[in-house]
Amino acid sequence: MDGFYIINYVYGKQGALTDKLRSMGIEVYLPRINRQQISRDGKVRTRNEPLFPDYMFIRADEDKLLYVKNHPSETGGMMG
Repeated sequence: MDGFYIINYVYGKQGALTDKLRSMGIEVYLPRINRQQISRDGKVRTRNEPLFPDYMFIRADEDKLLYVKNHPSETGGMMG
C-alpha cells in the first residue's frame, strides 16, 4: 500500500538521495520557494530555497521504505 512519508535528510546529501530514491521508483517531493534578500550593498537577490529545509516528502510502498529505514546515515530519519 502506497503512503506519503516525511524524511529528514543529512545536510549536503539532498541531490544524491533524491536521485537514488527516484531510481528506485520512489516519488520525491521537494517544495521550494523564492525568497528575496537585500544584500549589504542594497541589491535585491532572489534565492530558490527549500520550503522545509532538511525535509523531503516521499510516496512509496512499504517494501521500498525498507531502504529509507535501513539507511539512516543518508536519510537522517523518517516520520510516518
